[in-house]
Amino acid sequence: MEYSTNAIVLKAIKYGETSLIINIYSELSGLQTVIVKGVRIHKKKKLFTMGMFLNLNILKVNFSKKKQTSIGVLKSAKVIYALSFQGSDIFKSSISAFSAELLNNSIKEEEKNDALYNFLEQSIKWLDAIEKPANFTIGFMIALTKFLGIYPDTSDIDKNYFDLVNGVFTDNNNSKECYTGRNVLVLKKFLGMKFDVVESVQINRTERMELLKLIVRYYQTHIQGFIPPKSLNILHEVFD
Repeated sequence: MEYSTNAIVLKAIKYGETSLIINIYSELSGLQTVIVKGVRIHKKKKLFTMGMFLNLNILKVNFSKKKQTSIGVLKSAKVIYALSFQGSDIFKSSISAFSAELLNNSIKEEEKNDALYNFLEQSIKWLDAIEKPANFTIGFMIALTKFLGIYPDTSDIDKNYFDLVNGVFTDNNNSKECYTGRNVLVLKKFLGMKFDVVESVQINRTERMELLKLIVRYYQTHIQGFIPPKSLNILHEVFD
């Protein structure tokens, strides 16, 4: 079967001597894995370049995929949007690396989801545009839970404890993972807030990292097989 669609690069790994295997989130068919043949050959004229497949690049791709196979073959690709800061802004580059790894580890569906694709494309462009991205990752992770079907229940948000396992706020510390204190107060500030105004929340580096760890733990609890992004450690160093 042949596919022609816009797609977001989530991961690229070397394969064999000359190729890449990339994970993409596509507008028409969700999460897909395709092989890019010959991209690592050193010659002047070639169909693909390594720079096409940087984290969160938005591409126009054509690929083929046989029935009952898990990997397609990329036929053509064109970059339609590339992050302007790649290689020049270590802070934003670290955020984009974390975001790509998060998406790769959390999205499972190989089917069309217009709302999720549009959200991701808008988020990528927003990251590129904002001047102060310190709270971007928190806002992005919380907003993404809506599309993954795991957004916390905020009907009792005034209560003191956050029950991470059940995703609810409660007055009772009756779960194996109930949290209270400053971490939960900061979480409440972000819940329900529009994504494009999260930078207005004033928190320090320690609070930001502690909340990120809590949200990663939330993902780990609610998404089967979720692996915490290794790049979380890089974010910690950059926030320092």
